[in-house]
Amino acid sequence: MDGSTAESLCALTVNIACDVLREGLQLSRNILVVIVGAGASANSMMLKVGEGLKAAGIDFYIPSADIKNLPAGKNPNRFWLDGAVTITTIHRAKGNEADVVYVVGLDEVAKVEGDIQVRNQLFTAMSRSRGWLHLSGSQMAGRPFEREVRQVLASHPTLTIRPSPPPRRMDDDE
Repeated sequence: MDGSTAESLCALTVNIACDVLREGLQLSRNILVVIVGAGASANSMMLKVGEGLKAAGIDFYIPSADIKNLPAGKNPNRFWLDGAVTITTIHRAKGNEADVVYVVGLDEVAKVEGDIQVRNQLFTAMSRSRGWLHLSGSQMAGRPFEREVRQVLASHPTLTIRPSPPPRRMDDDE
């Protein structure tokens, strides 16, 4: 894990601890961590987030695990576990919302910023929040996507999403 990823995960842990201690939020159902990306990279990030939370004394839950603080399990219908922050990918987050949502992995979006499916993952992750949203990612510096995110943040309190259609291939008409 590079320095910027470690710093990002540390900030995430501190923010969640503040949400619980200062704001009085419950770990389960009030706070949700959504990982953007897919496959091994998303699974790896879920485990890193979980390790960071556990090291700070905050219990976590990865949907389908049998109990808290475990990476996986065989209970496909469970999404929340009382007393633990749920950490999930966007695919499992659909249909679930929390007061505060932490979206981790904006660097994954930046790597393939023109991929409409990955951008849709980000939009869906952001829409899981009922109130507050925190975006997190490392290794975005200098990428066009970083500038785009900064422009959106600067436009506060208005968020305008203008999707651009993916490039059309000439053989689409066939």
